[in-house]
Amino acid sequence: MTAAADTARGAPPLSVAQEALWYASRLAPSRLSYNETVSIRKEGPLDLVALRSAFAEIVRRHEAWRTTLDVAGGEPVQVVHPPPSFDLPVLDLGQLTPEQAERRAVGIVAEASRVPYDVRRGPLLRPRLIRFPGEQHRLYLAMHHLIFDGVSLYRVVLRELVAIYDAFAAGLPSPLPEPPPRYADYARWEQRWIAEPRARRRLEHWRARLASAPELPLPFDHPRPEIARGRGGVLSITVPSATVERLRRIGEAARASLFQVLATTWAALLGRYSGQDEVVFATPADLRQRPEFESVVGYCLTPLVLRVGVGGDPSFAELIVRVRNELLDGLDNLVPFERLVRELGHEPRTAANPVYGTMIVLEPELPAPDPAWSIHLMESGIGEAVGATKLDLELQLDERPEGHLAGRLIYDRELFEPSTAALVGEHWAQLAAAVAADPELPVARIPLLTPDEGRRLAEWNATATERPSGTMEDRLRARAASEPGAVALSAGEQDVFYAELVGSPAGVAERLRADGVGSGVGAALERMLAAGPGASALHLAAALAIELGLGPADTVLVLPEDILSVQVVAFWLPLAAGARAVLAPSGADGADLSRLIKAEQVSLLHTSPSGWRRLVASGLRPARALRALSGGGPLSRELADAVLERCRVLWNAYGSADTDGYATLGRVEAGGPVTIGRPLADTRAHVVDAHGRQQPVGVAGELLIAGAGAPEDGATVPEPGGTGRAHPTGERARWRSDGRLELVGRGLP
Repeated sequence: MTAAADTARGAPPLSVAQEALWYASRLAPSRLSYNETVSIRKEGPLDLVALRSAFAEIVRRHEAWRTTLDVAGGEPVQVVHPPPSFDLPVLDLGQLTPEQAERRAVGIVAEASRVPYDVRRGPLLRPRLIRFPGEQHRLYLAMHHLIFDGVSLYRVVLRELVAIYDAFAAGLPSPLPEPPPRYADYARWEQRWIAEPRARRRLEHWRARLASAPELPLPFDHPRPEIARGRGGVLSITVPSATVERLRRIGEAARASLFQVLATTWAALLGRYSGQDEVVFATPADLRQRPEFESVVGYCLTPLVLRVGVGGDPSFAELIVRVRNELLDGLDNLVPFERLVRELGHEPRTAANPVYGTMIVLEPELPAPDPAWSIHLMESGIGEAVGATKLDLELQLDERPEGHLAGRLIYDRELFEPSTAALVGEHWAQLAAAVAADPELPVARIPLLTPDEGRRLAEWNATATERPSGTMEDRLRARAASEPGAVALSAGEQDVFYAELVGSPAGVAERLRADGVGSGVGAALERMLAAGPGASALHLAAALAIELGLGPADTVLVLPEDILSVQVVAFWLPLAAGARAVLAPSGADGADLSRLIKAEQVSLLHTSPSGWRRLVASGLRPARALRALSGGGPLSRELADAVLERCRVLWNAYGSADTDGYATLGRVEAGGPVTIGRPLADTRAHVVDAHGRQQPVGVAGELLIAGAGAPEDGATVPEPGGTGRAHPTGERARWRSDGRLELVGRGLP
């Protein structure tokens, strides 16, 4: 059917997949997520005239490559243009060194790939031929995904281009017959097919299958933005031939293809990352379901969503069977994902991709039409320079004729730091190698922690420090001798000097109790002064003083309720630092404390998140010199921002409810993550899985505390990598790539 006939019938509709891209382009016209660049390489001599003519013939044969989109009657339609009479641009870099030519080519092609496409005006195809040193040529095809997919390139375009080029170079006409079906024919068929009862039954299958599908927590470094810009990074991945061959044999034993085995490695990794019994991810599937459409060039792929059960402690070999069955079931019920999204009630979104956030792709090795020719999807250098992605994570793999897999991990740079993305690639490669060596390994016990991560975790826990000599009484005597008139504690009209704390602790407590601090607080003070801090409490107090920068010139505001709970911070911290402590009146609100902070020139105020929330709500005003310390509960981003508006610096501490001190401490910056920081002096923190093994960086698990910051009483478990014991906190946490700890999976105030 000709374009003239199309005009008589009306412009052809969009395919279902094109519809989704059309609406996405209208929501974010400058987004580069669907800008792709492919290179077709030719080694050896090249007949430029023959190549230009052959490429022009490819564009003539396949209407999708000269199509734009417009609106007719309120609906988007395809507009097929006559074959263009462009002259294939050529850039000669043959005079440069190979390294110089590579850098120059990547820069030029990446710059062109960053230019947004106008899907209404077009063109949606931007070709460029670059000549490299040593008779190497690359035909770079920058395209919008509206007009191609991987099947088009591997199965149709490369074969046809080589055949036509060879004929033209020999002075012969094209040996290929006219392709009877056009992309417009495919789109019309698909729109009819999706309205049929069989397709409706498939949609109902998926509606039931994906209802309440779990979200997939990944080791993100940053929270998901409200509007995703699709800024992507690309990392190269290579799987050696020996590993590929072992994985292939494992698949044969399970009656599974190499791709099904690779998809199982991805499911296993996501299961380990999430700690969930089910994971959801996708892989592309071809919707060319009729033989006459096999040679159609255009966008005919759809994401096939897989909901894989990874619970029950399966071996890797057992998980292969689950993945294989899920894939076969999905292919038997294949429908355009974009229509499924509509059926599930998902509105167009500018943040997370609906239903799934990760994908694995394998481009199978196809017999090369000529050893001198090869095709390559977006190269890592160009992909990194363009910086575009559609998903959180995407693993793309190509089977190469030499037997290895050449791949790339594409990641969202708004969610992952490059170092974390690199760890994801290392974890996957390590997992693939481990199961290739032993497919009977239980998935939950596949080693993920890399040697480098092990060293980093050990460094972050290298907190051993020299304990302070003497007792708190020794410190108080030294302070009293160095400055006899220095006030140690103030409450109302009472000033208590360091010498009095040493000479008459019971009398000091009685005076403060009489001044209205409350009988419970007074009794607690008396017990504390009489007993003094234990060695661990004194050590932690001294360590906190150093971290917070407290010294004799500082004043710490102490809230009465803290005297009864976090004694190390509330009472021993200022004394260990030689600072002055001011005991606030019971029941003081934010406005009261603001006046006290100004009058007493307070340097540090500590309370729990609930305490900070109460003070902010009751009128706490900004104080330029104030340092804020929060502890005793999870600190939300919203509350942290409110506190940061009222102080010079904010610290967040973590300690178990069973101890009177803190185990970790971290500074919270405006706009940065809210973490609990790093372990304090002589304290170690571990994030472990259900089997007590250390989790990789970024992966959540249970938080264990060992050393000085751990409670003296309570249940313990063996400390990972050591001979001591650790206290299970019951909290879920993860190590960030910068060595700070982050609490996850619990409610925030």
